[in-house]
Amino acid sequence: MDNMKLFLGKKVDLAEWTQFFAFDVVGELAFGKNFGLLDAGRDHEGLIEWVYLLLTSQASLGWFWRDGDPSKYRLFRNMLNKGYLKTAGKVLGCWPRPEVEKRVRNKINIRTTSDRNDLFAHFLQMKNPDGTPVPYRDMFGESMNVVAAGADTTAISIRAVIRYVASNPRVYRKLQREIDEANKAGLLAQVVRFEQVQGLTYFNAVVKEALRLYPAESD
Repeated sequence: MDNMKLFLGKKVDLAEWTQFFAFDVVGELAFGKNFGLLDAGRDHEGLIEWVYLLLTSQASLGWFWRDGDPSKYRLFRNMLNKGYLKTAGKVLGCWPRPEVEKRVRNKINIRTTSDRNDLFAHFLQMKNPDGTPVPYRDMFGESMNVVAAGADTTAISIRAVIRYVASNPRVYRKLQREIDEANKAGLLAQVVRFEQVQGLTYFNAVVKEALRLYPAESD
């Protein structure tokens, strides 16, 4: 929030900052430490860029393998001939990103001293069917699923709520009034907990309606 004060009187790209926020929150949830995007004010590790390239590459190429023989498609053969798959492979080769891998290895190194009950603490407890610990690559894969799938969809959802609330003054005022009254009554902590917002009827309605109008994922 201190960094945001630097933008007083200036235009701010909230789409960018909501992504910084979402990735930092996911870092806290998954590894017990954020990625430092809000502090840096930019994608300083290239993590967001990596997720975008990975997901767009998968969306473009994944359907070729639906019947097990992608080579029969002319488009696929052209991509091979023109080196497009080499570029896509380079993107997929970013896995693992150094920043995320560093977090995973740090967690493994201190696995005997559980400092907090984050998601990776649960990944460390995973076992194979025979009871042996799962290998590092499986723990890393689970942690990357959290980052790749969780952060971007969270950012999209936050942007949807902000967009619809900001573009509707009546909703904005009513929502602000509900939150102010709850805060004045001492119902909200400085860092608001999930269970505390369950009593905010209008807030929950606003969030659900925004997600209905602009879902982060489609069927």
